[in-house]
Amino acid sequence: MDRFASLAACSVVSKNHLAYARVACAAFLRHHPGARFFVLLADRNDGEFFPEREPFTLVELEKLDLPDRERLCFQYNILELNCAGKPYLLRHVLRQPGVSRVLYLDSDTFVYRELSEALSLLERHSIVLTPHLVGAVDDDGRRPGERDVLDSGAYNAGFLGLRNDAQVAGFLDWWSRRCHDFCVDDVRQGLFVDQRWLDLVPGLFADVAILRHPGYNVGHWGLPHRMLTAEDGGFRVNGQPLAFFHFSGLEVDGPQIISKHQNRYTLADVPHIAPLFEDYVARVKEAGYALCQLFPYGYARFDNGTPIPRDARRLFWSLGEGGRRFGNPFLTAGAGSFWNWLREDAVAGTGISRLWHHVHAARPELLRRFPDLFGRDRQAYLAWIADRGRWELQVPEALVPSGPPLAVPLPFGRPRLGARPDLPGVNVTGHARSEKGMGEVLRSMVRGLEAAAIPHAVVDLEDQGSANRDRTLVGLQRENPYPVNLIHLNADGLPGVVQVLGAPFFRGRHNIGYWLWEQPEFPEKYHPGFAYLDEVWVASDYCLEALARVSPIPVVKVPPPLPEEGLRTRGVGRGYFGLDERQRVFLFMFDAHSIVERKNPRGLIRAFKRAFPDDPDARLVLKVVHAPRALLDGLADEAGDPRVVIIDRLLERDEVNSLLELSDCYVSLHRSEGFGLTLAEAMALGKPVIATGYSANLDFMNVGNSLLVRHQVVTLDRDHPPYPRGSTWAEPDLEHAAELMRAVAADPERARLLGQRARADVMAYLSPAAAGARIAGRLALVGRDPEAPGSVFRT
Repeated sequence: MDRFASLAACSVVSKNHLAYARVACAAFLRHHPGARFFVLLADRNDGEFFPEREPFTLVELEKLDLPDRERLCFQYNILELNCAGKPYLLRHVLRQPGVSRVLYLDSDTFVYRELSEALSLLERHSIVLTPHLVGAVDDDGRRPGERDVLDSGAYNAGFLGLRNDAQVAGFLDWWSRRCHDFCVDDVRQGLFVDQRWLDLVPGLFADVAILRHPGYNVGHWGLPHRMLTAEDGGFRVNGQPLAFFHFSGLEVDGPQIISKHQNRYTLADVPHIAPLFEDYVARVKEAGYALCQLFPYGYARFDNGTPIPRDARRLFWSLGEGGRRFGNPFLTAGAGSFWNWLREDAVAGTGISRLWHHVHAARPELLRRFPDLFGRDRQAYLAWIADRGRWELQVPEALVPSGPPLAVPLPFGRPRLGARPDLPGVNVTGHARSEKGMGEVLRSMVRGLEAAAIPHAVVDLEDQGSANRDRTLVGLQRENPYPVNLIHLNADGLPGVVQVLGAPFFRGRHNIGYWLWEQPEFPEKYHPGFAYLDEVWVASDYCLEALARVSPIPVVKVPPPLPEEGLRTRGVGRGYFGLDERQRVFLFMFDAHSIVERKNPRGLIRAFKRAFPDDPDARLVLKVVHAPRALLDGLADEAGDPRVVIIDRLLERDEVNSLLELSDCYVSLHRSEGFGLTLAEAMALGKPVIATGYSANLDFMNVGNSLLVRHQVVTLDRDHPPYPRGSTWAEPDLEHAAELMRAVAADPERARLLGQRARADVMAYLSPAAAGARIAGRLALVGRDPEAPGSVFRT
């Protein structure tokens, strides 16, 4: 026992991770009896737990030699503050009487034996680091790869060893200053909290040992080149005994995904290490995990109760020493508070607060979209804040500027196209290269124009929220040479685009908006969009009825056509997507920008689990784009099942079509659709489709070619922007959906025949020739009598 008397270990947690620290402490002390274990609380204890009852020595922030404590607690989020406190904790521990060596362990680390190799190195070296990778990881598009490690740091700050000597004192002084000022999670600036700084340590400090033993620093990042095997009641790594496993990113309620930071494996792919995870999860739960998850973060709000958004923290951090003038940044009272400064106009009278000025300046996509922020783009930016920005960035109401009302310009005047024997040409304008639904609908309308031999030009507007990688259309133009503009932007996007393109782009043209809307009620706040247009085209009867009820201009139904030759695929097998031929694959694809609550993937997960509670060959594949990490983590938590596969990488168009073709059934338990393009595409590939029997998809889906899910129409009891409280959509019957999925699995031949009927029906209804005829018929009326009074057309 005496040989560990001078040894200490330590970790950092916030209150919600206390259970992890208890488990880490117990495991370490079991193999190092007589050592001490310290835990820094990077949080505030408001009476949720009793420090004296913990198995470790709790260190509160106030006890550290930590300058500007309130400033650091404000400028850094919970992850960043945990990391910023680490070097200060290590210095504090090394100052404790009798401590000659200290090991830092992240709280989600579990020690399986004595760490003799690390302790031996500390007898000869001052600093011990462990690399993330001790073998190459080929770039296969999955995370993490070598480039991810380059972003986050070569050495893992979740474990390091220090000897109590002068060189370590210098190292901790150096590291603490960097963490004090630059401990931010921002890989675009080359910063990743405390960890990236460790890349410099072997060059800056002379006595550094790199511990490459395969049994150390084992985590999700190392699984491709560290083979874990169960032997003699324990585990070995590449033949060496496992020292510790770092369960970084593990979701205790959904351990099947291994880590939320990776998408390379599930426990089903590496079943031999499942006992390792099962044992650890059981220990964490037993240590009070459920209760700790309820503990609120002490530095999450201003003193008036308003949540602190990420951008407010980052703006305060960017002020550096200039932030001192506000005193305690958490306090909101007083004219000189950071709270009041944050809410003031960046330029007097503009309605754009300093917070939202910072949001704009920090994001290249917003700089491109609204280049003249305090001039011609000001109103469009304020409209974006109100309609999308506040929700996307999770900014509370108190920090959203009211701003001046959005000014709606006068109509551009009715065009005089004159009598003409041929059809007027069309300028198709919108996000021509976007992978989103509006981009695909634009490209499909070009097919219709081509089928009717109507002259056209395509004017591309870069979609700031898209990768813009689609190259289907060539010869994109900047000018609009033809007398008709067909503008593929919804009502909320028109004001900003009008300001970007300028009035001459619209003046003297017949301006048609192509709008998609997903509810029976079209909110009044979008009605000003009609003033920019001469008519609106929509994709479905459902959209037509919603808009025609309130539109002062004609509304025309023109569904977007599918390719005449069918959907082009890549010709790959299921293995390309990590799927097996023996599996029964149910697929759903959605864009997270299209309002997740409306797409309802969580409802689909629940229905799938009801349909197949214990079928090992059933798979639900969720293909999602533009999903934030919180959404992906939430879906994985909802599933808690390795049979639910989430694909979140961007696929090329032929890859998407291949995934559709390789599935057994497409399922959409949407609450409403403005058209339902992926449903139509699945049908075009001969797939049986299960979908909510509600909204626009009923234009091409019926009981003869699809499996329609029963539903109830419900009223929204809260806002789901852009859908306001009090509007309606459908709530699908999950039990009925589960019944239909079981039916497809039980009778593949019947499902195949249903898919054949679906293909025939949808290809006839959505053929380019049919769309071209609709377009030509409407343009003939526009060209012949431009002065005719407005009316509603339904073709």
